[in-house]
Amino acid sequence: MKYKKFFVLSFFLLIILDVLLTKTYQSIVSILREDNNFIIKNKVYHHELKKDFNSTNSNLEKIFTDKNGLIKLEQSDVDYSNYKNNYVFLGDSFTQGSGVNYDQSYSGILSQKFLNKGINIINLSAVSYSPAIYYKKTEFFINNKGLKFSKMFLFLDVSDPYDELYRYELKDGVVLDRKKEKNYLTKKLDLDFLYNFKKLIYNNTTIIYLSLNTINNFIISKSKKEKEFEKKYGFIINHQANLWAYDSDYFEKEGKKGISLSKQHLHNLKKILDKQNVELTIIVYPWPGQIYRNEVSSLHVEIWKDWASKNDIRFINLFPIFFEEKERSVNERLKFIDKIYLPSDMHFNVIGHQLVADHLWKRIE
Repeated sequence: MKYKKFFVLSFFLLIILDVLLTKTYQSIVSILREDNNFIIKNKVYHHELKKDFNSTNSNLEKIFTDKNGLIKLEQSDVDYSNYKNNYVFLGDSFTQGSGVNYDQSYSGILSQKFLNKGINIINLSAVSYSPAIYYKKTEFFINNKGLKFSKMFLFLDVSDPYDELYRYELKDGVVLDRKKEKNYLTKKLDLDFLYNFKKLIYNNTTIIYLSLNTINNFIISKSKKEKEFEKKYGFIINHQANLWAYDSDYFEKEGKKGISLSKQHLHNLKKILDKQNVELTIIVYPWPGQIYRNEVSSLHVEIWKDWASKNDIRFINLFPIFFEEKERSVNERLKFIDKIYLPSDMHFNVIGHQLVADHLWKRIE
């Protein structure tokens, strides 16, 4: 009996200690990340890059921003007085160049090439942007910063509809965090007791999580190959932000709402640009998931190609440069993903950025 009490007491003490140590570690990591964080809140368009930032972020990317918090090349004293020579790039983390130094991103490469021709690339992009932010940030810079430009190249990401549906909402002219509500995805997960239990343990413990995970892996044995695949590709291929583009059931039940919200904000963006006589071009590109599933004619492409056509907007589809005429085998697709994307990440590496830059250089002069 004494041994049972001792065992139970020890077990609860272990849980308490594990939770305390885990939360302490999480707090320290959060503080350290904050020191290297180059993202700040914005009262109108949710968030932006720090102004006059000259450092590296937590991923050791070199980041340089101007007085307005716009990412730029390290040495770029630019004259913006001639608006006809000003082109705007707008998108999310891909167009900001997340994961590589800016001069190695397609935006940075093209900025340098255009600068040599007397054309300025003004990059309004930042991580986790979406159509509501595209619209409000452009409006803000035109009305409050006097920004003038002749062309905008809008890079629409496959995650944009997801962000509009679950992350942001435009309310009273301001982009806010969307209130967390039950949706198609969370309802499915809420019904999964095992998922919620794992989430609770993962978020609050370390020793217990690792112990239970080891036991789980022993009971539910997977081959070494399956484990390696899941670790390396599971997140980037099956990320819920691109679910709408390949799961027809999810798309019909809820995913298409994100498309509808995106279109509303892009219509408002176009109205602003039309008043300024700005030529708009929409550009789309694939995530690793689209390449893995061989989605040459992705829903992401078809929807925005159709919308651009109906609204007299130029459209550039980058998907073809990522696929070959002869369909690749699964192993060939994975090798190609390894070649052009960052490890276990959906963002382009240096090779991927160069591939995009070389193609766009021929298309957007």
